[in-house]
Amino acid sequence: MKFRTTVETGMKGLHIRPGDGLTLLGSCFADHIGRRMVQSGLDAHANPFGVLYNPLSIAAWCRAMATVEPLPEDIFFESGGLWHSWLNDSSFSAENREECRARLENVRREEAARFRSLKVLFLTLGTNRYYRLNDNGRVVANCHKQPGARFTEEQLDVEGAKEVLGEALEALWQVNPSLQIVFTVSPYRYAKYGFHGSRLGKAVLLLAVDGICRAHEG
Repeated sequence: MKFRTTVETGMKGLHIRPGDGLTLLGSCFADHIGRRMVQSGLDAHANPFGVLYNPLSIAAWCRAMATVEPLPEDIFFESGGLWHSWLNDSSFSAENREECRARLENVRREEAARFRSLKVLFLTLGTNRYYRLNDNGRVVANCHKQPGARFTEEQLDVEGAKEVLGEALEALWQVNPSLQIVFTVSPYRYAKYGFHGSRLGKAVLLLAVDGICRAHEG
């Protein structure tokens, strides 16, 4: 009698040793798994840029690790006496713009240097939905409790998700050709969209990841 379900992942070429550099980007699921990895003695960095849910935001920080360019000024804004970044969660918020920028730049430089010898990058996708600022069209990683009227909610279809993630992978492999990438889709259900709507969004992500993996087989 079987008391568990055995899942074949198809990742037969993935072998992780204690000294291998691992980075996890994505939803809060990446945080939980990353902490377990650290507790097990692995060299893992979990969400160094904060929690990221949508493929566009995850892809943006993938490119930021591969190509160190100045951060755009329009990602910083003040609200409630603190400065925040539209590309990150509140873990980078600070009392002034300079400190907020410095926190983000320091982590970005550290992760960009680490990325050159990174062994495995785990990308955990949370949702195919994302929010775009109405005043400049920028996709945000976090709304920082700002009024909903400031944003337009949009969603990626399968081809859109494949395109944005595929372009990010190409940028990563140009800098680190031996990098192994593992995709996961967070099991967390978003009640906001209804459980059926949440499953449909996860299906989009799963189909996009499956298409990317098939394109890079062999």
